[in-house]
Amino acid sequence: MKVQVAIRHESADGKIKTFVEEELERINKKYHPDSAEVVIDHEGPTGYIKTVEINVYVPGETFHSKERSDDIHKSLDIAIKAIEKQLQRYKELHIPGPAKKHKHPIEEEEV
Repeated sequence: MKVQVAIRHESADGKIKTFVEEELERINKKYHPDSAEVVIDHEGPTGYIKTVEINVYVPGETFHSKERSDDIHKSLDIAIKAIEKQLQRYKELHIPGPAKKHKHPIEEEEV
């Protein structure tokens, strides 16, 4: 998966970029998207609002999450969880899996 991380206004350090890449690698192993874009920014006159925007692309679909909070880690965690939830739902609805085995109640024989 191709990952593009953009940090605007120097709102995050290298550790944040490494964290993002590790989380997206975990998502890649589970859902196999084609690519992802992450934009990390700060807003407000003093930069107190941390914004994370994530776009994940799979064939025919784009998943988007944008989160804002006062802490960059909190924004990242919430945005990544939202993307994972979207990908899980997509996988359940569109990707065929093994047939589910249903348990049948044991019928008792009459003696």
